[in-house]
Amino acid sequence: MFAKRNLPELFFFFIILVFILLKIPALQLPYFWDELGVYSRAGLYMFDNGLGLLPKDLPPVLLRGHPLLFTFFQAIGYSIFGDGVDGGHITALFISIILLWSVYFVTAKYFSKYTGLLAVMLLIVQPLFFAQSVLILPEICLAVFILWTIYFWVGKKYILFGIFSTLAILIKETAIIIPLVIVFSELALYFIGKGNKGKFNFRGKYLILFLPFVVFGIFLLIQKQQNGWYLFPLHGDNVKISLNRIFDFGGDYLAFLFLEQGRVILSIMLVSSIIYLIVNKQLTEKRISVFLITLIIGGVAFNAINFYMNRYMLFVLVPFVILSSAIIIQCIQKNRLVVLILPLIFVAGIYCTNGKEILPVDSTLNILQKFQYDENMSYVEYLKEQQNAMNLVLDKITPSDIIYANFPISVAILDTRYGFTALVPNKDFKLLNAGNIQEGFQYALISDPGSYDYKLPDSAAIVLTHQVENQTINIKIYERK
Repeated sequence: MFAKRNLPELFFFFIILVFILLKIPALQLPYFWDELGVYSRAGLYMFDNGLGLLPKDLPPVLLRGHPLLFTFFQAIGYSIFGDGVDGGHITALFISIILLWSVYFVTAKYFSKYTGLLAVMLLIVQPLFFAQSVLILPEICLAVFILWTIYFWVGKKYILFGIFSTLAILIKETAIIIPLVIVFSELALYFIGKGNKGKFNFRGKYLILFLPFVVFGIFLLIQKQQNGWYLFPLHGDNVKISLNRIFDFGGDYLAFLFLEQGRVILSIMLVSSIIYLIVNKQLTEKRISVFLITLIIGGVAFNAINFYMNRYMLFVLVPFVILSSAIIIQCIQKNRLVVLILPLIFVAGIYCTNGKEILPVDSTLNILQKFQYDENMSYVEYLKEQQNAMNLVLDKITPSDIIYANFPISVAILDTRYGFTALVPNKDFKLLNAGNIQEGFQYALISDPGSYDYKLPDSAAIVLTHQVENQTINIKIYERK
């Protein structure tokens, strides 16, 4: 009797166990791209030098103008699990499990337990989430706090809303959209629901909506005082309000959300289910659905004026998965045969996990244009070849030899804790700073995709000895003649 009553919870824990087992191989992987260049280094710096939440607690090159709560969490993770790559990735995995539990809890609360289970399974098979789930990046942590802010506001728990909206803005400034999402959702409910028959009564406790603005404003003032700027100078040009840019980026984000990574199958089923339920006058609505829809719209709109990266859509993917699950479960309740289509959705996500696409892809794109960063598991192949190329040099390096490299290899060899080598710079080899004149090195490793600010000497002085490449990366190794 107990097992039957708690079957959804038991199945949820089984799903989480399978998920953890699937992610164990990735825990030992070296750091990749942004987690290598910024977030793991920031966490390790704070681990080495003491915890803190003020801009002065990180060097500007690692701070990047962002609030520090995610780095604070990561530094605590290093303290608990160790400062190796496994410790960093275990911390990220722990946060991912919290997100999965949050999705199940919130969805089960407002829809049903089986809707929550479906939402969790759908989220796990999304290539974006599956790849991000062990990477030291703030997007999953941000998604956790944004989801709970919506939950607490809809549940009229305004103090908890204030706490979690504050925590969200201290994870990443993207959470600045939370008050706008709440306001537009309430306006929509007012005009389309019973609210338009009465007069809206403003309550003093609604002022807590502005708390994220206040907190972020205080952070910026402190940042100006301690670093001399409000926003990180290198990021200032990334935020642009241009109609052409908004339409271009917005269109690309919508295509990514609804069509790419196998979600075209989910979208087709979602639209078909909505039409079926409307025609049969059986589509039921929930108050929280309005907030989740507004969150999707607001997330796409905010990202459209920001620097373009598909991983920024993760906090938007969560409400999309929840709403999709709610519609599909409604449809299954009316027609049991719909459940037969679910395996197709899961297979589509699994098929795209390593970077494949169901829809046709432009075959004329160069390697940089095809580079998918950390949005699916193709990053593993990138790391594999990066490690192979580095080993070709590191296996024969001597303490007097000088290495020159562009990013990410230039950072990968800075610290043994990044997972690439046990050799120590300035002890087992020397590293040439990218700002110096590029003369005198014994080996150069140039990665594409990678940073393009490197400068090599004339071809008469160096010779290409190796070229390591696959579909995701090309690394050229030069030696001095």
